[in-house]
Amino acid sequence: MRKPGGYTLVETLVVATVGTAVFGVAIGVLYLLKEAQVAAFERTVSGRTVSRLAEVFRDDVHRAARVEQRAGEAPGADEAVWRLAIPPETIVEYRFSAAAVERTESAGSDSFRESHRLPAGTVATLEPAGPPGAIVTLRIESAGRQPELKWRPIVIDAVLGLDRRVGEPAPEGAARLRDGRQGE
Repeated sequence: MRKPGGYTLVETLVVATVGTAVFGVAIGVLYLLKEAQVAAFERTVSGRTVSRLAEVFRDDVHRAARVEQRAGEAPGADEAVWRLAIPPETIVEYRFSAAAVERTESAGSDSFRESHRLPAGTVATLEPAGPPGAIVTLRIESAGRQPELKWRPIVIDAVLGLDRRVGEPAPEGAARLRDGRQGE
């Protein structure tokens, strides 16, 4: 007698169970990949934001004649405001809050504002300098003891008034060396 063709109910149930398990694992892996992609994107955006903030901060400090905390602001307040005076009439204010660093540049009646969002769980502080030629430090570090944030503080140093020294007279013969016509 011939055995009937086809699959038994038990074989069908085993295949369905294995298929469901494989499908569940695949969904879990896709979810983890999506989470990793989002985290990588946020790190990239945060890195670009901090890089842009560092570039603008250094440029401002190099052009500034002095840096001071805005009158009426107490150190350690929730929101600190620092003012950089850039000759002849430009004022740049940095406002540090828990979520962002806001930069406002005012020259006469013109004003420009930009905001730099800080990475989650971080805080920015400014350590002012003394006389021109001193170093101004912007620190971005974790706001508390959060074990999920495993990175070192970001320290951005800039020399106060560095670009203002460009107007000083060059040493004798420096122009000839730059032109490549030495000895003329």
